[in-house]
Amino acid sequence: MDFTPWRALTWMLGAICIMLVLALVTTSLWPGSEQDAVGIRLLSSIAFLLAGALLLGRYPGGPTLKQALAIHASHPLAIFLGGGIGLLAQVPAEILQRWLSSQIPHNQVQVDSISQLTTSLSPQQEVALPLVLIVLVPLCEEAFFRGGIYGALRRGQNREGLSAFVVALGFALCHFSPQQFLSLLFFAFVVGILRVFSGSLLPGLAAHATFNAAAWAGQKLPAFHPQGGVSPLAQGALLLTLFFLIFIYIRFVGRHPVSLRNRNNEVFPPTAERTHD
Repeated sequence: MDFTPWRALTWMLGAICIMLVLALVTTSLWPGSEQDAVGIRLLSSIAFLLAGALLLGRYPGGPTLKQALAIHASHPLAIFLGGGIGLLAQVPAEILQRWLSSQIPHNQVQVDSISQLTTSLSPQQEVALPLVLIVLVPLCEEAFFRGGIYGALRRGQNREGLSAFVVALGFALCHFSPQQFLSLLFFAFVVGILRVFSGSLLPGLAAHATFNAAAWAGQKLPAFHPQGGVSPLAQGALLLTLFFLIFIYIRFVGRHPVSLRNRNNEVFPPTAERTHD
């Protein structure tokens, strides 16, 4: 059988199960590790890597990992534009998160847990956290969601828009945060646009890295917070800039011959070996 949206959601649920098993094992062996901000993100990255490896073993996308994950060249400006879009996407994402948090407030236990995760960091964790957030997490999550899952959906003859929507929904659900659901869903839609119109993983990877970098900088440096001292007029200007960059991306990157070739090859990989149930 082809790789359907329901099958994609099942695989993403499987990644969550792997994450939970790793978390249970880790907390059993090292009590208190659930309060380790770096360790939590390392575990989630490992879970997505394991799930991605199993997925590509079952639904290979080509003879090489590069082809299977769509690590292709695109328009010369695609990665640069992707980075800028990811950076600016932090503004509406923050607005959405604040609004949803006001509708679904954290309980006191959650507030205390979040505070401990963000404040009680050792010097080593202070150094490791941005590296994990900006490099490792985007790499592992993009490889699984918009590399393995999206690629398998496209090879299963699913439309680009549907494939991107399913991946975005799974991405938001896999982060276990009701207060962040809308912001993550919005960001996943934006990265899905980058993935769809370039046929490449790289612009979305750049966007994910800058998005996480902006979030980390907003926590550590209040001056860089999307709403820290930024007037509504400035926020509006940033939103317009974001949508303008997305328009430029669709208009130029999406019509670039290399992007068109990448998108065609996702449906009909030149030398991909297809497996069926």
